[in-house]
Amino acid sequence: MTLVKYDPFRIRGLQRELDNLMEEFFGRSPFVGTDSRFVPEMDVIEDDKSVIVRMEIPGVDRDKIKVTMENGVLTISGTKEEVREAKDVQYHICERRFGTFTRKVALADFLNPEKTEASYKDGVLEIRVEKREEAKPRSIDVKVK
Repeated sequence: MTLVKYDPFRIRGLQRELDNLMEEFFGRSPFVGTDSRFVPEMDVIEDDKSVIVRMEIPGVDRDKIKVTMENGVLTISGTKEEVREAKDVQYHICERRFGTFTRKVALADFLNPEKTEASYKDGVLEIRVEKREEAKPRSIDVKVK
């Protein structure tokens, strides 16, 4: 069984590789701190009963997060508001990312979208999608004759 049917282009991994390449060549990446995209990192893990998606989105208000499941595709979107303390200050380094984000994960058919729960605590969003009964592991004793 495949947990994730299709994992689209991994922007975050490619971004890191490009940054590392530029750093090796130029001494530092010209892209660090200039890209305004906010792409939260996530983990997709599986246990006996469900598939769990965990996404780190610190600084995002709970009411700015939207989670939907449609046709086997889990979509997580939201907005991280930019907070600038004063307009008359000069930033020398600004590495925090802000803006809107959308992450999509196409999940396997053995999951039950009707049994999906989401919680948000300490900047970590956790979405738990329960497996269908027929996909859960079962132990059957076989009598030896």
